[in-house]
Amino acid sequence: LKKGGQVLITTPNLARLNNRLKILFGKSINYDIWLPYNDGIHYREYNREELVYLLKSNNLEVKEVKFIYLDYKDSNLFIRTINFISNLLFRKMRSNIIITAQK
Repeated sequence: LKKGGQVLITTPNLARLNNRLKILFGKSINYDIWLPYNDGIHYREYNREELVYLLKSNNLEVKEVKFIYLDYKDSNLFIRTINFISNLLFRKMRSNIIITAQK
């Protein structure tokens, strides 16, 4: 980025509730390693602290961090309902992170 330039990053939130539930029940939060590679999946997810660290270590000033809820229609109804309720109660467990930074 040029001096004064800004970057906007959106990513799934590693700390979202459905990941926590998967771990609680002994499941992996990662995609099934036996499935074929798919260009549209995230092999590495980040939490807020990791994103802030990466941006600051690259001499960027973090301007804003937001946690947002996206309803993933491919999840079953039970998981979607739990996610919806937790997103109302626990901001940092929302499904996605939006972070802006400036050089």
